[in-house]
Amino acid sequence: MFLRFIIILTIVFHALPATAASIIRDAEIEQVLKELTEPILVAAGLSPQSVKLYIVQDDQINAYVMGGQNIFINTGLMRLSTDPNMLIGVIAHEAGHIAGGHLVRIQNEFQDVSLQSTFGFLLGIAASVAGSPEAGQAIIAGTAHVAERSLLKFTRTQEEAADQAALTYLNSIGYSPKGLLELLNTLYNQENILYDSVNPYTRSHPLSRERMTHIQHYLKQHPPKNNIPEKLKQQFKLAIIKLRAFTEDKERILKAYPESDTSQEALYARAIALYRIPDHKSALEQINKLIALYPHNPFYVELKGQMMFEHGNIKEAITYYQKSQELLGHSPLINIGLATAYLATEENNNAKPAISLLEQALTVEPKNSFIWHQLAVAYGRDGQLGLSNLASAEKALLAGKVNDAKDFVKRAEEYIKPGSRAELKKQDILVAIDLAKNKKTQRR
Repeated sequence: MFLRFIIILTIVFHALPATAASIIRDAEIEQVLKELTEPILVAAGLSPQSVKLYIVQDDQINAYVMGGQNIFINTGLMRLSTDPNMLIGVIAHEAGHIAGGHLVRIQNEFQDVSLQSTFGFLLGIAASVAGSPEAGQAIIAGTAHVAERSLLKFTRTQEEAADQAALTYLNSIGYSPKGLLELLNTLYNQENILYDSVNPYTRSHPLSRERMTHIQHYLKQHPPKNNIPEKLKQQFKLAIIKLRAFTEDKERILKAYPESDTSQEALYARAIALYRIPDHKSALEQINKLIALYPHNPFYVELKGQMMFEHGNIKEAITYYQKSQELLGHSPLINIGLATAYLATEENNNAKPAISLLEQALTVEPKNSFIWHQLAVAYGRDGQLGLSNLASAEKALLAGKVNDAKDFVKRAEEYIKPGSRAELKKQDILVAIDLAKNKKTQRR
């Protein structure tokens, strides 16, 4: 269900129709990443509000930029990053791709390579038709090989430029590039096992050894600093433990953090692992110890709220979500959690506070379809049937279901008064529907 530690969404990348990824959402992890990343983005001349970070549930040690200013970080990379410097080095590298306009350039390069390949392919077909199929196949294969080399050379160049940009950003804000060097050393060890026989000119990324040499040379000229606050380092450590406890084998987590270990990290890891077993009683014992020791940590309180919610204690869950919200301030994900708990009571008097929370969350995440779904429910409970149908129309639009969106707008019309807020919202949605239709027509 929705109120899990992770909110899994399936995102289909339009550039790669067969590719999908599971995205993990968590208020604690996202806040830590935001605090670590914002100085890097500012150093890169980027707006922290415009660049979105997504955590991808994937064991591969990787991160990448896609679809504009969107940085995707695999859980495999995050779990490896015991030191925040390892992760911020990669984020700085990806910021270098965005700031350097590499996405636009590589799209142009893909187009050039595509034209080159098409021309070669036509020559190959002509040779085959002329009575020389072997020659035709050779031309086609050779053209594809040349095109591939061209593109790989281009992307290697961009990787090197992104590395250099990352070093500049990190140095300017006093973060150490040593973490990036440590990560590349790990990748280099893997390369020795997997890629000894691979021609370096057929790889899109420069060999890690070459990148390591470049960073080592840079460090000699620019002695590393380490300005990450100790408090933020501890928050990062706890966030990674949380990620591991929720995504790795439960028994392995309990073995790694035995009862004899009474540290904050061990209590947190055990609370989550026991919760997943599920051993509700033991999990509550661990989280209660944490709350007693660290009463001002909003995420321990949030986790207890989640435990209460999923165990059916909705009113207690509301209490803990409210406390978490008070400690943390405005957080879209905690707002959504609290609003969902309000709606789960099925009491109409809880609809208004749910609406307020969801509308706040919507200002930060206007394309979150779950928020629109919950708003449709909340507006309906509050008797605002026009807005309820319009919220459903918004959800349908986000899913690309233009006809469904039109149907919901029609249903809303009988409840909408001229000049009302709902009337303005309706006009906005009709414009969005027309735009969506035009885009579909252009694709055809």
